[in-house]
Amino acid sequence: MNKADKIYDITEKLLHEVNGEGVISENIIRLVSELRIHQSKLEMQNKELQKAQLSLNKSRRKYIDLYNFSPVGLFTLNKELIITDVNVEGILLLGRGKSKIINRSFVNFITENFQIKFSRCMKRTLETMENQNCEIEFIKGDSTYLHANIKSRIIIDENGDFNGFQIAVNDISVDRVVEALKDSEKRLKDAVEELEIFNAELQNYSFITSHDLQEPLRTMASYAGLLKKRYKGRIDDDADDFIEYIVGGASRMQRMIIGLHNYSNVGNKTADLEYFSAEDALNTSLSNLMYKIKKYHAHVTNDPLPVIYGNKEDITTVFQNLIDNALKFRKKVFSPRIHISVQQDDDEYVFSVKDNGIGIEEQYYGKIFEIFKRLHPIGKYQGVGIGLAIAKRIINIYGGYIWVESKVGVGSTFYFTVKITEKQ
Repeated sequence: MNKADKIYDITEKLLHEVNGEGVISENIIRLVSELRIHQSKLEMQNKELQKAQLSLNKSRRKYIDLYNFSPVGLFTLNKELIITDVNVEGILLLGRGKSKIINRSFVNFITENFQIKFSRCMKRTLETMENQNCEIEFIKGDSTYLHANIKSRIIIDENGDFNGFQIAVNDISVDRVVEALKDSEKRLKDAVEELEIFNAELQNYSFITSHDLQEPLRTMASYAGLLKKRYKGRIDDDADDFIEYIVGGASRMQRMIIGLHNYSNVGNKTADLEYFSAEDALNTSLSNLMYKIKKYHAHVTNDPLPVIYGNKEDITTVFQNLIDNALKFRKKVFSPRIHISVQQDDDEYVFSVKDNGIGIEEQYYGKIFEIFKRLHPIGKYQGVGIGLAIAKRIINIYGGYIWVESKVGVGSTFYFTVKITEKQ
């Protein structure tokens, strides 16, 4: 029974009490009918309101889901830029718990250099009442930085009054990395072009040193030799010394020019790469040094050596320079003993050339690999100080390392690495 029926029954009872079994007044009947009609309308409106409420709740849940699970970080700020709400992506972007974000100023999460830029963006948003974009940098919970693009808009309440801001944050750190990589790629390309120009100039310089400069040096050395042959002992001791200085200086200059030419040509044979036996390269170097080996009664041994990938001539040069260095800096009272071995360390071979020579002080470990660097006075040991520099440059070009361990009076061990490359 609805409310209109109840009212009708109550009215009838009241009339019976007043008039007994008398007839109900037409005005009362009309009033009751109108009440029933009005009640029906109210029930229809109530059903419509219920449907509207359900639809509103559904829309609200949908909005909450869109807000919380949006792929873009969303932050709701009040008029004072205090964060009142944040979605899941926003929490992940800042790398902090929600409790450490809510009720805190949005500016606190922005790096100091970008805070003024952010303030200007918000000011433009409020003044123009239009969405604004800008790039800022955030401080994440782990103290790293996040470069992001933000889009801001104002929030209007039901009365049409300004009520705060909503900020959408899009991580563009990857874009920045891509831009940086592109910039690095361009700079690398420019550097390669400059290096190619430099290499061309170096080749030209190498040609000049190996041809044009050697010719006058040969002439000087030749005439110095004639002076020594014809006039030694015929003038005085000072003249003999002067002639020796000229002959020795010209000879050293020739060796230095040849060494510089060889040094500048290191790496020009990288196109001739192949798989070859490192032991074959070692044997070739020993053959080239056979005269010195026999002269100094040296005993050279080696373990079995692997097949490696590279330029055989270059690796032969490395072995030859290291063994020649061991022969040069031998002890005068003992025959040189040199042993070549190899060990595998992950993806590379570590070769070693061990001798029983005079040794090297630790403070000179790096210096001996520099071009034209000598640890001893000129004339005490042969050479111009370029053999180890050439060996280092070859190994570095192939992505390896070379170093020395030594003990004065006991001997030295030179190590160098070569990448292991499987045959295709």
